[in-house]
Amino acid sequence: MTNEVSQERSKRILRQFKRYLGDKDAEVIINDAVTSLKASNANCLDATSMDILSNFSAFIDAIANSYEELDERNRIANRNVEISSKELTTALHEVEALNLNINAMLDSLGQALLFFDKDGVCAPFYSKACLTILSGDPTGKSVMDVLGLSDDKKQTFQSWLDVIYSGQSAMDFNDLKKLLPDKLVNENNAYIELDYRPIYLYGENLAGVLLIATDVTKEREAQEKMLTLQLAAEKTQAVSQNRNEFHELISDLYGFIDFMENNNEDNVEGEELQTLKRALHTFKGQAGMFNMMELTDLLHSIESDIRYQHAQSLPLKELQKKAKILTQQVDKEKKFAQNIFGDHFMSQGSTRIVDNETTFKLGELIDKINCDENIKKALEEFIFEHFLSVHIFTLFQSFKREITRICELKGKPVPEIKICGDDIAIVPEYYGDFFKTITHLARNIGEHGLESAEERREKNKDVSGQVNVHIERKDQNLIIKISDDGCGIDAERIRMLLKKKGMKEAAKKSDEDVIYHILDSDFSTNTGISITSGRGIGMNAIYMSVKNLGGDVAINTDFKNSKGTTFIFTLPVR
Repeated sequence: MTNEVSQERSKRILRQFKRYLGDKDAEVIINDAVTSLKASNANCLDATSMDILSNFSAFIDAIANSYEELDERNRIANRNVEISSKELTTALHEVEALNLNINAMLDSLGQALLFFDKDGVCAPFYSKACLTILSGDPTGKSVMDVLGLSDDKKQTFQSWLDVIYSGQSAMDFNDLKKLLPDKLVNENNAYIELDYRPIYLYGENLAGVLLIATDVTKEREAQEKMLTLQLAAEKTQAVSQNRNEFHELISDLYGFIDFMENNNEDNVEGEELQTLKRALHTFKGQAGMFNMMELTDLLHSIESDIRYQHAQSLPLKELQKKAKILTQQVDKEKKFAQNIFGDHFMSQGSTRIVDNETTFKLGELIDKINCDENIKKALEEFIFEHFLSVHIFTLFQSFKREITRICELKGKPVPEIKICGDDIAIVPEYYGDFFKTITHLARNIGEHGLESAEERREKNKDVSGQVNVHIERKDQNLIIKISDDGCGIDAERIRMLLKKKGMKEAAKKSDEDVIYHILDSDFSTNTGISITSGRGIGMNAIYMSVKNLGGDVAINTDFKNSKGTTFIFTLPVR
């Protein structure tokens, strides 16, 4: 090879020649030696050695090419590294910007968001709202402590964690999360709603849980204000449409308070105490019909206190304390009506309201008038028709409203309520207690008699249900039949309850006889007590009002075939 060839070699190869062969021109020297040997036909080397030496230059070319390819690959790799570095830097900036945007969006939602793992430990990633809604930085804390759970609830929460991370539950996450607390009140008395979302990685592997806490205080306050306005509107409508009944309720309550304040006994006991409980129960039902919820709650509280604290004997001092509290609330309800209808709402409206005592005096004056008997009879009939009496159908409007109210309260379909028969004119004052207490039967029908929509479908019944009131005058009696197509009265259940109360002879009584015990004082088939029923006073109040009128009560029921119950009230016509 010539010197030109040698000079074309890269400096890297020349350095290798010098290091290992002692001369940077070693390739030239070797090539010249091979040429000389070939020219002189020297036989000092065998053919194999000669071939190796002859291919030395090609071998060096191959190495040189390898170096060049390696250099090119290095140049490409370096360029890619530079490009990748720039791209990575750009990507990191984009991720950082994205994280900032995500954080900004999360924080703008106003919700507290945090993640916790299988041990319930909160991650260092959370929205700023956690600082206020959940009262601090949750990082590294147990989510159970963040939520302020009691020891019992912590144990439930930990069991829940074990189940969801085991992956062996047949229930899905949305069903399981119902076991966790869904609301709390934080240290600032804000109402917080809680929700939980699963975080899955690689298919079905649960990696963590997202907790979402939302402050719903303003929404709750708005709903409460709306409900208050709605109740006030319904209350106003009820009072305006039934002013006489409202007046009568307020007057009766003041009379009841006078009895409580002016009782001379040291204790109220026996039948007097039973009468007091019946009156409270009746007042509570009437107050509920007028949507006077504060008064209803107060009467419910007084009734509960008497039942549990003073079941056998009520001290006069306790009675007077209750009278004072009740007076304040009744005054408030009276003021409510005065603000709407004016200070004279209970005595004057669009027409002058004349009290019954004055009307009766007018009748007495007519008796003293010396005039034709036909004229006198006509005057008496006129006074009876236009001043003293009302048509009986109108007295059942409260009954209808109460069934509707209870069914709506219990989530049951509102039944079709029919009032039919003889719409005779009667003097309502004679039957006052009966029509006050009959609302207890309305509550029983709505709460116990009529089934839920699902139950009625299962029994192939019309979903809405039927309640019928049939009125008939027969000789000197007024026959009032109130029937429903509900489930009927379970005589066996009554029999079992009577046995528990110590009535051994209940086992020998027929079903027809046993059911009449629902009219007993303090008898109830309810397992619990609600604000609408459960004290065993309502039906007894009806029974006592009928007996005081000299009437009677009959009950027909068909529990076996689920065909409902009929109450037959026989009252003397007065």
